[in-house]
Amino acid sequence: MASNVASALGTQRQFSAMPQNTYEQRLTSLPAHVGVTAPASNDGVLLARSLGVLGDSLMALGVAKEKDREKVDTAATERLLKGVSEEDLKKLKAIDLLNTYGHFELADSPYAINLIEKWRGKYFGSKTLAEYSELVAQEGRAKTSEEEAARFSKFYNEKLPEYLKETSHEQAFREGFFDNFHVDLLSQVKAQIADYSKDLRAVRDGTIQADFGQLAQNSLNLTSEELTAKAQELFRGAAVTKMTREERMALAKTFLNNVAVFSASPDKVKALSSIELFTGDDGNPVLLGSKVDNSEAIQNAIISARRMNDEYVFKKRIEMQKLKPDEILPWMQELKKNDPEMYHILAPESEQVYHNAVVLQKQEEARKAKALAKQAAMNQKRYIWRAQFNAHMNNQATDGRYPVAQSLSGLPDAYFVDENGNTVKSPWTPEEAYDLFKENMMELYMKDISPQEKAKTAMQVLRFGPGESYVKALKGQIQGALDTASTHTIVQDMDVGSVRSALEMYEADSGTFGRIFGPEITASIQTIRSLRDLGKSTDDALTIFVQGREALKDPTLKEQYETNYKNRKPSSVDITDMSGSTASVPITEDSILNSHIHTMALYLQGAGYPIETAMEIASGKAKENYWAYNNHVFPKAWFSGLNVDDKAATASAFMDNQRQALASYSGVDASHIFAIYNPYTDRIEIKGNGVSATYDRELFTNQANQFAYDSVQRAKNTPIFQGDYKIEAPKGETHEPTWWDKTKEFFHVPW
Repeated sequence: MASNVASALGTQRQFSAMPQNTYEQRLTSLPAHVGVTAPASNDGVLLARSLGVLGDSLMALGVAKEKDREKVDTAATERLLKGVSEEDLKKLKAIDLLNTYGHFELADSPYAINLIEKWRGKYFGSKTLAEYSELVAQEGRAKTSEEEAARFSKFYNEKLPEYLKETSHEQAFREGFFDNFHVDLLSQVKAQIADYSKDLRAVRDGTIQADFGQLAQNSLNLTSEELTAKAQELFRGAAVTKMTREERMALAKTFLNNVAVFSASPDKVKALSSIELFTGDDGNPVLLGSKVDNSEAIQNAIISARRMNDEYVFKKRIEMQKLKPDEILPWMQELKKNDPEMYHILAPESEQVYHNAVVLQKQEEARKAKALAKQAAMNQKRYIWRAQFNAHMNNQATDGRYPVAQSLSGLPDAYFVDENGNTVKSPWTPEEAYDLFKENMMELYMKDISPQEKAKTAMQVLRFGPGESYVKALKGQIQGALDTASTHTIVQDMDVGSVRSALEMYEADSGTFGRIFGPEITASIQTIRSLRDLGKSTDDALTIFVQGREALKDPTLKEQYETNYKNRKPSSVDITDMSGSTASVPITEDSILNSHIHTMALYLQGAGYPIETAMEIASGKAKENYWAYNNHVFPKAWFSGLNVDDKAATASAFMDNQRQALASYSGVDASHIFAIYNPYTDRIEIKGNGVSATYDRELFTNQANQFAYDSVQRAKNTPIFQGDYKIEAPKGETHEPTWWDKTKEFFHVPW
């Protein structure tokens, strides 16, 4: 039938009228010699219309027959499936089922095949749900609803490939298999939430009952007021945990009877009636006495008091309460054998004592497990810290497994197993980092090495990224000593955070010292060093510094020193340029230079030096510690990491190169791009005309070293001109230029 319909449609389209524009697109110009054609006829149009009607009718007939076939085949298949055994449904594919149950005529019906495989998919979906229920019964629910949903989905998807091997219509089977999946998934999630809530309530109830039981046991040694106050606190806690009013009333009744047994005091039982159980619907407190009858508890207290009159009973009770859970039953059996009367007195209490002992034992075990886990995590952190620290001290990029951390957040994670067997991430804290870093520093200062070697090593230690918290504390300690230490203390103090140790660290690596401790501390240490360089001893220099500091605390003297400085301050200072010449740097335009000279001049005046001498010393130290580049100054120590002989020339050439690159990018002359050193961020900034590049010391050092290396490689074994002279490498030898002379624009070579 399908072929007849297709033929009819083809004929219809052949004789149907086409849109005019379609014909117009295909028209071509007639040659001049072509004759006139015969006039058109309407017979073709009429035939096309008739065939179109015929085609539509045939198509409608085909569709109707297909629908009828679908209904008939589906009904027959449904009747068949009702009689199929579970075993056959599980093992036989659709065609095999049809043959087995005598419905051969449906073997080529897509509707029968589709329905059977969908039915089989539903069967295996139900089977998978039952298997998952067995898994839950064996292993329990997941800890969270998200985990439960993920586990359920994974279980279904892992089962599906196995079942798809036995299907003849995968899409229909999948449709049946997942027919009820989302409903079942929601049911599993709800069940997990319900089970989890139930477990939480059980834990809550057990904890609350243990607390009330423990308080009841201790009630004998508490006054009525103390007992009431503690009980009120526990009931407030129970309210916070969402215990219902009925649960609290039941808890109160049990508590009253336990207090009666353990305290043997009717007065204490009566006093508990004033406890607020909950807030009523009218907003007023509802007292225990109005909801719980205490007459039975009072009677029990009287009976208990009679029993407790005997000192032996009291001693035995205390003895029982000190037992561990596994010791109580044997102890009671022995008591029953040796003292039946005492056994009958203590038997009602033993169950509660046992329950309390179990809870306390679990709490103690949990506490110990938590402590062990915490210690295990700390041991792991010590191991990680030591590996990272050793790698840093050995200038290694990794500790063998992880990159060396540049900050506390960069340390590798530590993990431990808690009391429930769960793997828990243990975040690093600044306090832990501080303690571990302090241990390393103390180890360093306990070593039998020279002060200079200690200072050099200390600067390397302080560069270790995760030591920020320790460095911060050390800065505060040094700043405190600079601000408050007396003449005697500042001279005698040899501790890690002393001014003397700071001076030694500055001398070991002044550039790193400035970056770590900041401009304020660095300026003070530079002042002390300058005083010592005047021919004074370290002790004398420290003493003069304290004298200057104390003098500057006097507003009148400080104002005088400031006035002297303003009157004597030069407009510029001659600083050695990176090219080797001398540059006159305006002192008012560079905050670094101004800060350096200003601070030192004030302290020197405070120590008794005339302003003329103070200015001469301060300016001289500026020349000693800085290089000039384009009318700005840069600390010499900042470039100590460059692997070249002429560090100034290399730094200058690299900054020239970067300025030119930024100038080309922004379309201006390089004179519009300038470079400065920012003492607050310890970075070099190259900027101008809306573009900028910022370098920390590590980045600048690496790129400048690479720049120098690339420049040398370009010149290697290449003729180099100096004036009118051509210098070539000797034949058969390989040499490298050793350094770049920027002023003469040629490479020096070793031959």
